[in-house]
Amino acid sequence: MAHRTSTARAVDIGITVLLMLVSGALAVAFFSAGLLWALDSSPNMLGFALGVYGPIAAAIVGVVVGIILLTRDRSGIVAPFAAIVVSILLWWIGSTLVAA
Repeated sequence: MAHRTSTARAVDIGITVLLMLVSGALAVAFFSAGLLWALDSSPNMLGFALGVYGPIAAAIVGVVVGIILLTRDRSGIVAPFAAIVVSILLWWIGSTLVAA
């Protein structure tokens, strides 16, 4: 099995780490914005949990899976990118439920 060049590996690691940071920042932003829902008199608890805690869980899973993939000499870009998409979806679903 042929190994990737060191340049390609460095670019893969750099992009993966960047996406992990973006995923974490997005999760913190959604968490902060979701806490504003607590100011509502009675937010939907399922929507609140999905919108506030879901993005954080998705970001943590994305970072862990990305690190595992990188240590196994595979591309880890997919994991944090998927975490970003899942975070956005969870927050959108949560906000829809809270607003209903």
